[in-house]
Amino acid sequence: MPFGNVTLHDPVHNGTRQSMHNHFVLKSLALTRPGGMVAVLTSHFTMDAQNPGARREINDLADLVGAVRLPTGARRRAAGSDVVTDLLIFRRREPDRPPADGTWETVVPITIDGTPMKINTYFDNHPDNMLGQVCITRGMHGADI
Repeated sequence: MPFGNVTLHDPVHNGTRQSMHNHFVLKSLALTRPGGMVAVLTSHFTMDAQNPGARREINDLADLVGAVRLPTGARRRAAGSDVVTDLLIFRRREPDRPPADGTWETVVPITIDGTPMKINTYFDNHPDNMLGQVCITRGMHGADI
């Protein structure tokens, strides 16, 4: 997924004006037949954003099958970015099926190296799905990640 602090105008697939990366996740799911699988590489902000709005919209369309958090710099050679990246796998839900699990819509407070932060409940429940060592570093724009 392309990512950035940009909102694209797309009244069909982005009526709620989600960020670019979440817009493309939602659009991919909307264009996938029920029962189909969608795998995306996206920034960790899809899973860790404080506002759960995008995750709720995604969960309205699909079930999270699994997620893996890649270490900082995993995409440096391919994408020229050190952003923390998540591999998310979704299964587009059939119209008559209820969501399998909604806990991944939320974030929980944790403390790493004495610094409080929030992380998606999925990764808090599945720490083995985070590759590398969990630590606080300074991101490209000075934010702790």
